Amino acid sequence: PSGGLFVFIGAKPGTDLLGEAVARDADGYVLTGEAVAAAGRWTERGRRPLPLETSVPGLFAAGECACVSVHG
Repeated sequence: PSGGLFVFIGAKPGTDLLGEAVARDADGYVLTGEAVAAAGRWTERGRRPLPLETSVPGLFAAGECACVSVHG
């Protein structure tokens, strides 16, 4: 038996307003944490990006716009 079902069939994040300053994946989700560093978009020297930190040091993303919330 099941108490409910959530069907996720697709999404389009509304991140166009961020422009080129904030790194995003091909689907428009904001890259955070190590994904930013792996994409070569981390510019802060002396430390790695924090888990939800974007390519702009000190700017964080979470929820439906962040790549990790949907793609994991």
